[in-house]
Amino acid sequence: MTTVVPAPVASIDAAERLLQPYLGSHSGKLRVMDAASRRARSLAALGACAGEMGPVMLLAELLPEVCFDRDVDREDLRELIDAIADVAGTPSETFRLQLAHCAASGRVLLEMPPESAIDIALRLLFLLAPVRQISIWEAGADGKPTCSSHSGSFPSKRTAELAGSVLQGGRVNHTAGLLVGVPVGVPHAPVAALVARPEPGGRPASDTLVRQFAPFLAAQLERRALAERAATTERLLVDASERRFSRFAFDIHDGPLQNVAGVTGDLAMLRSRLRETLPDERARLELLGCADDLEARLRAVDTELRDLAQSMESPATPRGVPFTRMLVHELAAFGRRTDIRPSVDIEGDFHDLTESQRIALWRIVQESLANSRDHSGAREVVVKALAAPDRLQVEVIDDGRGFDVRETLLDAAQRGRLGLVGVSERARLLGGRCEIRSKPGGPTSISVTLPRWRPPNLAAT
Repeated sequence: MTTVVPAPVASIDAAERLLQPYLGSHSGKLRVMDAASRRARSLAALGACAGEMGPVMLLAELLPEVCFDRDVDREDLRELIDAIADVAGTPSETFRLQLAHCAASGRVLLEMPPESAIDIALRLLFLLAPVRQISIWEAGADGKPTCSSHSGSFPSKRTAELAGSVLQGGRVNHTAGLLVGVPVGVPHAPVAALVARPEPGGRPASDTLVRQFAPFLAAQLERRALAERAATTERLLVDASERRFSRFAFDIHDGPLQNVAGVTGDLAMLRSRLRETLPDERARLELLGCADDLEARLRAVDTELRDLAQSMESPATPRGVPFTRMLVHELAAFGRRTDIRPSVDIEGDFHDLTESQRIALWRIVQESLANSRDHSGAREVVVKALAAPDRLQVEVIDDGRGFDVRETLLDAAQRGRLGLVGVSERARLLGGRCEIRSKPGGPTSISVTLPRWRPPNLAAT
């Protein structure tokens, strides 16, 4: 008995076979292909009319991945699009319009950072539209149009002039000579201008496709502007919080620590006077013993205040040194200084941390290792660093004796042992959290989790 494959599913199968040479064995692209294929087949299961969009959806999700490879030939990709349009039974021009609509509203481009999304969108337009060149223009600091990205031949002076007219808004002819200009954003006050040079006879299709992508580009430019404003706010917030931490550390050093030092000196003088003035040896020894106890408590207070002041200071984290390399070196040094065996597990890319993120993550490592060394009796300590798409996390786990978290933190607060205060406050200011998990008998885990966010094209704060 012959199994009849439904036409929509067959067209998806054929589209996958045509796409395979462009994916190779790249694991990331294959994962995108698998997910896109499942969604396309789910659509095909709804019936013939919905199923006809299956190849369009499949290609719309794969094309941005393929367009990342700048060495892929444009004409080869156009032949691929026409071949998939043929197996889908859709005229090529209609298929390209459907493809543009799906790509501009699809999840793949929307999940990219704004700069990448804008760049890939222009490449897709250059691929789908019958144009020789396409470019996006924004007003520069001097008010003149500046080309921020382009595909195809380099924009001409005439292109810049048309872009300037579009950026000025008002009632202007957005089609001039061999060019097509479209406002990106509100027509009378656009945030950018999209200008294309159509191929002979390609003006209508070019104009339609360019206008198809204009709302998407407007949204991405707005996302970029919001991120840049948020970056400025973050820099101001981090600078203010760092100044506050530093002021707190100086206040501790210049106030309580100096008072402790003064009381310690006075106590030494009192001890000397007691030795000289008390004739009764037994009474003298008892009072000197009390003085020794007071001095020991003062030394403990001095140590705790210095630890607290240090926790509020910015750590020495050289900006030129990758965070992961610092982490590996710190663990190696910790192993040499102690009897605890350290190990580190790093997953993801930490190269684009802001300075505030580096400080927060680095502090949790320093504090946690100090606690493991001084209090846990641990034999092993593991540092896990994760850079996921949605979060940054550093966790320090030791196999020591453990403790009751609530009672220990309450006791630490009462005794003034507040080494984690700076870590927790920095994490909170960055929208993250600091968590301590332990129990008598161990293990103990201390971690900081921060949201994974970095403004585009932003130097480290």
